Amino acid sequence: MRRKLIAMDLDGTAVDSEGRLAPGVKEAIVNARTEGHMVAFVTGRADTDMAALDCGYEFVDYLILNNGAKLVRGHDRTVLENEVLNRDEVERLIRFCQERDIQVYVICGRECYASKRGERLERYMNSIGCCPHYFEDISQVPTDRVEGMTILGEAAPVCSAIREQGFNLRAVISEPFCVDVMNPQVNKWNGLKELLRRIGMEREDVVAVGDYDNDLEMILQSGIGVAVGNARECVKARADYVTVRDNEAGAVADMINELVLGRTSGLCLKNAV
Repeated sequence: MRRKLIAMDLDGTAVDSEGRLAPGVKEAIVNARTEGHMVAFVTGRADTDMAALDCGYEFVDYLILNNGAKLVRGHDRTVLENEVLNRDEVERLIRFCQERDIQVYVICGRECYASKRGERLERYMNSIGCCPHYFEDISQVPTDRVEGMTILGEAAPVCSAIREQGFNLRAVISEPFCVDVMNPQVNKWNGLKELLRRIGMEREDVVAVGDYDNDLEMILQSGIGVAVGNARECVKARADYVTVRDNEAGAVADMINELVLGRTSGLCLKNAV
């Protein structure tokens, strides 16, 4: 079989509700790499969010972080690409959120900043073993090196403002009550295209799997696009295959075993839509 690049989302896809790689996924990744295939985590997570994952960077060939803005080589953590947000746009959006008491989470490499405390954010920070810097004034945030921003809670006002008030930014839902903000051209597929260019592989070589809106571009553009069983219906409807099982049961392992390693199990169904 021709060598494949397996591009997998993490949260809601390859990991379970505890933030750990779901049953069978580790073994499937090892088997795929042993047979010469390449594996990339393609995620909205930043560096700070990766520490709690139960494997190191070297476990996969590449990581595409911040929804496609940052490309990291696995075995030595070399940063190959890193697109930061425009400082003026960052400061404008932070002010917008602060004026409306909207919680915003700002990612700067291995540091993170939050505009206010909240149970949801603190629960997540505890799960990944990270403590954000809470800020009251924008001068406390290194706005010249922001790699990504996340709006937590009811984000509709922010999404509307980005669309209607001329922000040179893009907002995409990454999970319920969580909206990621990035540069307009940033998405997971564009991150994958840069990786393909570097390693000399083609679009047809990619098998991509995800569950949410921010996975749609890579699912649509890859040679094979897969939605896990718990994916949003709009994602399932546009995928080539949908797994029978969900992320908790190791749907990504099913996908790798069946569609990449050829171990037919009937747990990946071709989407009839």
